[in-house]
Amino acid sequence: MMILQTKLPKLILCCCLLGSFAAAAQSTIYNRPIPELRDSWNSIVLPNDIYTQLQPPFHELRVYGKTTQGDTVEAPYVVRSLKQTPTIVEWALPILNQSFAEGAYFYSFQVPADSIVSRIQLDFGIRNFDFPVTLEGSDNGTSWFTVLNDYRLVAISNPETNFAYSTLNFPRVGYRLLRLKVPSATDPLLKTATVQFQQAASGFPEFYSSGIQQTISQQNKNTIIDLRLPQKLPVSAFLFEIAETEAFKRSFTIEYVTDSSNNNGQQQYIFSVLTAAELSSSNSLLFFNNEVFATSFRISIQNNDNDALPILAVKLGGFGYELLVRVNKPGNYWLQYGNKNVPAPQYDIAAFVPASTDSFFIATAGEAVLLETVTTKATEPFWSSPIFLWVAMGFIIIILGWFSLSMIRNKQKESSV
Repeated sequence: MMILQTKLPKLILCCCLLGSFAAAAQSTIYNRPIPELRDSWNSIVLPNDIYTQLQPPFHELRVYGKTTQGDTVEAPYVVRSLKQTPTIVEWALPILNQSFAEGAYFYSFQVPADSIVSRIQLDFGIRNFDFPVTLEGSDNGTSWFTVLNDYRLVAISNPETNFAYSTLNFPRVGYRLLRLKVPSATDPLLKTATVQFQQAASGFPEFYSSGIQQTISQQNKNTIIDLRLPQKLPVSAFLFEIAETEAFKRSFTIEYVTDSSNNNGQQQYIFSVLTAAELSSSNSLLFFNNEVFATSFRISIQNNDNDALPILAVKLGGFGYELLVRVNKPGNYWLQYGNKNVPAPQYDIAAFVPASTDSFFIATAGEAVLLETVTTKATEPFWSSPIFLWVAMGFIIIILGWFSLSMIRNKQKESSV
């Protein structure tokens, strides 16, 4: 035991000395000329081919310039997505039609164009009611789809209590027409229907050209669509072109490739789930919030016992990014990126960007020019190396072996006594 106590600190010291190792990393630095930058504010849309070398938060981007006096300056900038933020709007829905049939009152409403609705506040002219209402949606006034069924609205008003619940809450829908069914023998005297909806942003995604491969599996009752972009691009929208005239609803999953490996000459891909949603005849353009930068995607549509949808094409789309650059000194400027080791810049102008960018000068970045390849040495923890596994296993085997021998010797001593 004394031998182990003597040697153990030395073993630990050896492991500490091996606690880090130097690794070499290469960064390829690119320049893009921006010859047209003006004094004051400029807007530069990042070209699509730049996303192969970088992705958000774009901390390695720099805007450098050479002034007429020969000085090298750095122009501050702010990165902004071209995707515009949607706004929440309240609107009193006009009642298009009102009718009574089969013991129920029907009301139809027209929703503002390009609106996503998820909440409607109803105002009835009676003080006591208990209605199991039904809400339906349609885009053409002919085919109607159920949004809510037997949704209970209640109001109680008497000297002891005053309670009313007359708000419809439902998943977001984008129908142009809504129809409310109120089962009642007497007129509920609906006065107003106030909708709170998310108004779509005016910006529209750019759709990219992509390769497509479609596989229909009768055994698994699904359709697999593989999409591949020519390069890494920001993706946050999918547009389905389907030659189907009948109404449908199908659940589906979208995945994207995060890594790949070669196993016995076979390329195997590792997928991560991007989103799981529902594809319907009234919703073929789908947006999602978690934007990704990738080249390969897989869509799995669950057909169940239905015929496979006749999908003509699936387009991938996304919103790019722009740099809002403020120039104080005239000169020739260029965009530089690629050095992964530079820290994120901290510019004061991030808090002083004008609310409106209509007056910004629109500049264009030129073609990428390879500047240099920088090799840097970085000290990394030893446990991030595979060597650590072998060192740890060897150390554990030595400890276990020593204890085993000690136990055998102690047993032999006890038996000889």
